[in-house]
Amino acid sequence: MAEKELDCRGLARPTPVVKTKEVIDPGEVEKFTVLVANPAAEENVSRFLQRSGYEVRWEEQAGTFA
Repeated sequence: MAEKELDCRGLARPTPVVKTKEVIDPGEVEKFTVLVANPAAEENVSRFLQRSGYEVRWEEQAGTFA
């Protein structure tokens, strides 16, 4: 199982969702971390991943959601 980390901090929407889609589309990643810098991006990425069948769990640390 491949594991990745995707840093989307500072990117305007919808870029974090687009980049997340690029990671999951090949179907090779089952577990990965997406870093975003605000609650709106966290919500958008969460919604997209849940619709795509992923289980989502977020942690906030020093202004970064992972």
